[in-house]
Amino acid sequence: MALVISLLISTSPSLAQNFCPTSTATETGGFSVPAQVCAGKPVTVTGVPASLVNIRYVYQYSGNGIPGGVASTSNIYTTPGSYTILQVAAGSNATGTFACRVVEVLPVKAVSFSTASCSNRTVSLTYTLDNETIRYNQLSINWGDGSATQFVALNGTTTTASVKHTYAGTAANYIVQVSGSYTNACTGNPAAQNVRVQTTTAIDPNILTLTSDATQATINFQGPDGFNLELYKKDAAGVYAPTGLTGTSGGNFTIPASPASVNCFQLVAKDVCGGSERRSTEVCSLVLTGTAEDRQNVLSWQPYSGSGGTFDTYRVYKNGGPPIFSARDRQVSTYTDIDNIICSKNYCYVLEATIRNTTVSPTVVRSMSTCVSGFDNGSVVSPTSAYVSVQPNGVNVQATLPTVGLPSPYTLIVTRATGVGTPFSPLGVSSDRSYLDATAQTASQNYCYQTAIRNSCGVLSKPTSPACTILLTKNANGSISWTPDSPYANAPPQSYQVIFIDPATGASDKRDLGKVTTFTPDPNSQVTQYQIAAVNSAGIESYSNPVEVELGLRVFVPNAFTPNGDQQNQSFMAKGLLAFWETFEMTIYSRWGDVVYNTTDKHTAGWNGEVNGAPAQMGYYSYRIRITDALGKGYERTGQVLLIR
Repeated sequence: MALVISLLISTSPSLAQNFCPTSTATETGGFSVPAQVCAGKPVTVTGVPASLVNIRYVYQYSGNGIPGGVASTSNIYTTPGSYTILQVAAGSNATGTFACRVVEVLPVKAVSFSTASCSNRTVSLTYTLDNETIRYNQLSINWGDGSATQFVALNGTTTTASVKHTYAGTAANYIVQVSGSYTNACTGNPAAQNVRVQTTTAIDPNILTLTSDATQATINFQGPDGFNLELYKKDAAGVYAPTGLTGTSGGNFTIPASPASVNCFQLVAKDVCGGSERRSTEVCSLVLTGTAEDRQNVLSWQPYSGSGGTFDTYRVYKNGGPPIFSARDRQVSTYTDIDNIICSKNYCYVLEATIRNTTVSPTVVRSMSTCVSGFDNGSVVSPTSAYVSVQPNGVNVQATLPTVGLPSPYTLIVTRATGVGTPFSPLGVSSDRSYLDATAQTASQNYCYQTAIRNSCGVLSKPTSPACTILLTKNANGSISWTPDSPYANAPPQSYQVIFIDPATGASDKRDLGKVTTFTPDPNSQVTQYQIAAVNSAGIESYSNPVEVELGLRVFVPNAFTPNGDQQNQSFMAKGLLAFWETFEMTIYSRWGDVVYNTTDKHTAGWNGEVNGAPAQMGYYSYRIRITDALGKGYERTGQVLLIR
């Protein structure tokens, strides 16, 4: 018979046909299986006709021919779904038979749930169903306290719901177990959680801190376990309304709130099991304002207006430091800070109030930080002195600042008068101790300057005494003189010095003149530029404008020279300040009037005592020297020089 079935399977022209049609009318075999079974549970074949032999089963038939199959009458499906079972056997008449049955494998996923402990030893269990666990027909809840299992019918559409249970006895910990099950079928995998029942009396919620800033209020809170917390705010009509901000046992709320007005809050706790509502005491914000007055900052606020708890203390903090003021009287509403208030320095204050509660932690209310710029309408110290000095690019005005009492920041104010006795006018400002007056015409007039200090509040100190520049002029008689007004604000010069400047090299020399205010240059000096320096008792120098003194060209000519090879007086050449020689010519003549040497090079070493490359005879030779300066002024000198060998 096995051979017949094998031949049927291997030679049938219908190898690819589906042997499980929608109707069982064509079946020639037969068997029974449950319509539903849970995943992981065995499916057992029953009701097989006794006439069938050599029976084999395909437990996941795909409808494609007749696979080999197995002889076992039991199978375990691990994955939920719908499965077709194909039976293939041989009948008593040696004809092959087949039959098909469908079994639905149900999911056994554990149900997700959470618990919350409420007051009065009540626990709320909330279950949540997904696309697998929603197929259960009911839930069974074992509360773990020996009470009867509680069954909850499921409708296949509700995905979440809550169930409550009140525990008797005194124990605090229980194991709650939840299982889903199918009608007339099986039960899914259980889920378990530890539940701790509240055994103490619930406390009221409490606002721990209320802190205001520029845009919002931040509230730190705590509340009893098993309660849903919501923040309420008092409206303009004095009625508390929910804000929509919710939490559980503790945390922070932030809510938009103007710091310029008082905002009052209350925390409402609602038992998640439907018990009584609890409310915190009323907590209200503080509004702090500050006003800068002369060397003091005045702080004011509305006395704390919250109705709950017992007022304890006000504290005022300055620039993040320790408290600078405290008061136990709730009605105190002002404080004046007079501690070293400096002009334009920023001072930031925070007002804090502590409110005591009977059974919960104290509440601390903090205002928004209020900042005040210090004001000082008092006197400002002046510069201790000042001096001026003429520079190539203008007049340098230098103030000596006080070492004590100098405001920070400060501004140096400079005023100028065009000469002694004329009124002073504002000139400029500096953030340093010096100022450059680049507009001064120091070659044509002298100026007097005063300096003062202005603080950042706009208060100006007294000015220093005038300090005047030295104006140096040249006179028709060849002398130079200068103005006697002191360039030092607090004292006259101790002495003057004349500075001789060589325009060719820039080198200079000084000569002390004492306290005179005139000087006559040496007519034989080649120096043509002069300047005056005043010196005070501290050794500080103040310079005048430089002046040019026109002097005649000076030429120095030796009366003899010795070109004998001893490296001394080897040549004959005119000497002088070459910087003033615009053109130059020197001619040497023999005693018969013949030209023996001629040059226009003012830098040459001169005549070496040779004529046409041969040593000239000893004796006297005549010379003529012609020079013009930069202004075209001419100069000529003639004479004789002795050549010695």
